[in-house]
Formats: sequence, C-alpha cells, structure tokens
Amino acid sequence: MRERPRPPAPGRSAPDASAPGPPPRIRPPHATRVEVPSAFGRLARATAAEIVKLRGLPSVSVTGFATMISSAAISGALAASAPPGSPAIPLAVQGVAFCQAGLIALGVLAVGTEYAGCQIVTTLATIPNRTLLLVGKATAYLIGAAAMAAAAIGAGLAAAWAILAGWGATAVDWGPVWPMVGAAVYLVAMGLLAFAVATLLRSLIAPLVGMSSLVFVVSPLLTGIGQYGHWLPDQAGALLYGQGDGTARTPVAGALVLAGWIAAVMLAAGVRFFRHDA
Repeated sequence: MRERPRPPAPGRSAPDASAPGPPPRIRPPHATRVEVPSAFGRLARATAAEIVKLRGLPSVSVTGFATMISSAAISGALAASAPPGSPAIPLAVQGVAFCQAGLIALGVLAVGTEYAGCQIVTTLATIPNRTLLLVGKATAYLIGAAAMAAAAIGAGLAAAWAILAGWGATAVDWGPVWPMVGAAVYLVAMGLLAFAVATLLRSLIAPLVGMSSLVFVVSPLLTGIGQYGHWLPDQAGALLYGQGDGTARTPVAGALVLAGWIAAVMLAAGVRFFRHDA
C-alpha cells in the first residue's frame, strides 16, 4: 500500500508547490591575475618604441649611409697615399675625426625631433614616467649608435684593405686591433654627448650647430693656441684610438675626461627634463 501524505498540522497551511524556492547560491568568480610588467619589461617596451621612431626618420638612414661612405672614402684615400705594407687599421681610424659628425647628428635626432614639432607632449602622454622615457631614449640611441659606428669603421677598414691589397701584397698587415675598438667607443660617446646637449637645449638646430662648431671650429683653434684644447671632449676622446696630442696623457685619462663631460651635461639635462614641463 502507498503511504498517504500526512495532513498539515493545525494552524499551518499546505506548502504551495508553485512558490519559488530559495535563490541559488552564486559562487564568486575567480579573481583574474593581472600581469604587471617588470621594470625591465617596461624599459624594453620603451626602448623598442624609441627604436621604431629612429628607424622611421629618413634623416637617420641618410646620416648612416653618408657616414659609411665618408669613412670608406677617407680611409681609401689615405691608403692610396700610404706606402706599401702599411697597416690597415691605423689608416681606417684616421677618418674618425670626420665621421663623428654622423654620430653627433644621430644623438641630436634621437631627442631634438621630439621638440621640433611638439611631439614630446604625445610621447609623455604615452610614457608619463620621465625616467623610463629618458633611459629608453638613451638605450635606443646606444643601440643605433653602436651599429652605425661599427658600420662606418667596417667600411673604412674594407676600403683600406682593398687599396692596400691592390698594391700586390700577398698579405695585408692589419696592425693592432685596439684603435678600432677605441674609435667605436669614441664615436658612440661623442654622439651620447650630443644626445645630452639636445636634451638640455630641447631643440634640434641649436645642439647640432653647437656640437659641430665645438668639434670642427673651437677645438682646432684652442689646440693651436695653447694647451686648453686638450681638455675638450673630442681632443681627450681621441686618445682612445691612438690620436695622441703630444702629451703624456693615456687613453684611460682621455676616457675619464670624456666621461666627465658626458656626466656633467647629462646631469644638467636630466634636471631640466624632470623639473620643466614639456
């Protein structure tokens, strides 16, 4: 026999089967983890963005190509007038004094183009962290400058080797390697100094004219009339690739003087960059 449903207790009504039951229990969704990029990741992104900017400037490509051509032409001309058996590397680095104009232009372009058309406002809106922005710009410049310096010195070395090998020598004397490395460091450092000057002046034309005048006008004049020119950045840095100034100074001393110039100008540029509006 089937059991009959029990009648409701006195004073209680029978439960309504159509009445809604208690609301279902809703479980809270799992918290999603947001990946915050590390300081290195943010720097890498800022550097990549600045490299894209530099590559997009037509003047950068023209500057790099002109620097390579001038280095090859100067080194080839020096090798053609050198006696047979001359080492190739010392001939290749003698054109560095003229090729530095390309690295100076690159350092100025890395910053000066931001202020030429007020693009710095958009850049700061994208990367509001000024420390990250300045370090990213400097890193992007160093990568581009290292490539340009290596290409320029390599073109000069190839031209010198081709001319010297044309004399009929069975083997070309390369000479010591350290002047070639020192020349590359010098070119990158002079461009970094121009980078700092452009950051300080917040302009495109003024730092380009100022650095070119310092290297090609002021420095030769001061060197010819006294000993004061030996403390200028280009004269001190020339010791890195064996262009001595007739004194007992060493390449290490020259590197320290050049580094002092870069540090002083970069410090002043950083103070203005951080304390002034765009």
